[in-house]
Amino acid sequence: MGLSKRARVIGISLATAAVVGAGAVAAFSAGAAGSSSGSVTAAFAKTSDWGTGFQGQYTIANSTGQTVHGWTVSFDLPSGERISSLWNGTMTAAGQHITVANPTWAGDIATGTSATFGFVVDATSGSTAPQNCLVNGASCDGGTPGGGQSSAPGGAPSTAPGSSSAPSSAPSSAPSSVPSSAPSSAPSSAPSSVPPPPASSGSYSFAPYVDTSQRQDLGAIATAAGAKDVTAAFMLAGGSGCTPAWNGSADAGFEGALKAGVADLRAKGGDVIASFGGANGTELAGACKDVPSLKAAYKSVIDAYNLTHVDFDIEGAATTDQASITRRAQALAQLQADYAAAGKTLDVSLTLPVLPSGLTQDGVNIVTAAATNNLKISVVNVMAMDFGDWAAPSPSGKMGQYADQSAQSVHDQLKSVYPGATDAQLWSMVGITPMIGVNDTSDEVFQVSDASVVEQFAAQHHIGRLAMWSLTRDQACAQPSSWASPTCSSIQQNTYDFAHTFEAFTG
Repeated sequence: MGLSKRARVIGISLATAAVVGAGAVAAFSAGAAGSSSGSVTAAFAKTSDWGTGFQGQYTIANSTGQTVHGWTVSFDLPSGERISSLWNGTMTAAGQHITVANPTWAGDIATGTSATFGFVVDATSGSTAPQNCLVNGASCDGGTPGGGQSSAPGGAPSTAPGSSSAPSSAPSSAPSSVPSSAPSSAPSSAPSSVPPPPASSGSYSFAPYVDTSQRQDLGAIATAAGAKDVTAAFMLAGGSGCTPAWNGSADAGFEGALKAGVADLRAKGGDVIASFGGANGTELAGACKDVPSLKAAYKSVIDAYNLTHVDFDIEGAATTDQASITRRAQALAQLQADYAAAGKTLDVSLTLPVLPSGLTQDGVNIVTAAATNNLKISVVNVMAMDFGDWAAPSPSGKMGQYADQSAQSVHDQLKSVYPGATDAQLWSMVGITPMIGVNDTSDEVFQVSDASVVEQFAAQHHIGRLAMWSLTRDQACAQPSSWASPTCSSIQQNTYDFAHTFEAFTG
């Protein structure tokens, strides 16, 4: 989700970006860098800064007298900084030198208009803006190549639908400022250990995703939205390989704040589901090369946060990596057995790309692998977003219907994997996660009215879970936006309209 993506939602994998980005660079027109009547510029702005990292945005503006067909922005990050997620572009990295090319769906910039891409940077100490910016080979300030960048303040997935969609660590571009209604402060101190979920924590019927790369207070944002339970995304493999890290980058300060947020949430009767994977980075099953090491990595996260519910967002190349799919299923099945022997529960959900016609065959294979390896799956959660015109034509006013159709199709597919299950049992295994507001496929807009359609369908069929990407986005943008944003929905709405609509669902 996400993509991340995602997405999800959202975001891109670096391996895919290296191929797509190279193709996009080759497509640039010779005149894209400027003309006698103007130039192409790229202005950088920080949209958020938390000391050990920041969220940044480049705005590429075209003041030439002609349409720019394709763009690329390159810059250097200071030592100790790395990009953990990026949206609205395809990225390649050579050490600290970063190149970002236009996504396949947004290559042209008409004269007098602009395009943006955003990213999250993790830093070991401090957070310094990028340097040596070039746009289409020329200085980002419109001068000659090699100059410094402009620092003027600025104002799902690029892959085909069905192969990778939805929640990821950050969908698309960010507004120039984050609306103040979303809580962003961290708890003042972290508990030494996280208390277990309350005995009455409930059914987890509505558990919206919270994009942890936005560094929000988990307990505060859930309380503000009225959400009892939330899904924290995403846990990935860190830089040292088979080592868990939120958003792929170890940050003790952030982890402490997150634990405090979980404790706060549980003190109010709620709970957290930890989501592993997403569209960006590497899920632990891809980094840990044997079942014992993967099992130990998962267990370290589960025990650190006293988790009873975990989610696995599997998309992109991970949907076809049979070795990692099998490792994941075997490691989790062993953990379920171990925790059961100790009198504990480990509830596992799978979050997978979907079309109105259902899961791709790769998705069906992932569910089948779980059943084959004795892994009990509670929910198959579908990423109802970024379908594409060929799969979901004329989406305006129909996104709720397409989400419902996706859920119906998955319910029917599950019959072949679990032939002994009743119809009610199969429905209890279905989850629906739309991307609220403007999707990465920007003509797909999920309105509050669509949320009502989905909530009614969910209640009628007593599905297993409703979620959304993301609670962080459940507010109007501070400024008008036609792109998907990681911090707002890009539509007109009241704050937490989507959460309040979905909260009516109780299973």
